[in-house]
Amino acid sequence: MYMRADTPYKTIEDVRTPRSRRAAAPRNLGLGLLSAQAFRGADRTKFNLVQGYPGGPEIDLAVERGEIHCRAFTIEAFLSREPYHTWRKKGFVRNIIQTGKKRDRKMGDTPTVWELMDKYKTPKHRAAWPV
Repeated sequence: MYMRADTPYKTIEDVRTPRSRRAAAPRNLGLGLLSAQAFRGADRTKFNLVQGYPGGPEIDLAVERGEIHCRAFTIEAFLSREPYHTWRKKGFVRNIIQTGKKRDRKMGDTPTVWELMDKYKTPKHRAAWPV
């Protein structure tokens, strides 16, 4: 999951605060929606899901416009194409959490949802993510 760098949320821990933050989700059941649900279940993060975007390009445009604060999708897509290359180079976004059980080395110190579940002693059945 990436977060706009100009938001007050520097880490996934910051997302646990009562402030409102908007996460985008496509119309259909996709990784973004599943990820946000998993994060909410795993560590009680607080996302206001804005659903109905037809696809990724529309979500990215909403992020650029400031309508949405964050998006969750695959690491491979985030590292392989625009606008993400430019966004990373300019510091427009930061990675705050990843879904793998093990950290992807390309994501540096970004924690996994599984690490947070262990940290907050969240029962695995509370997360909306397959165990």
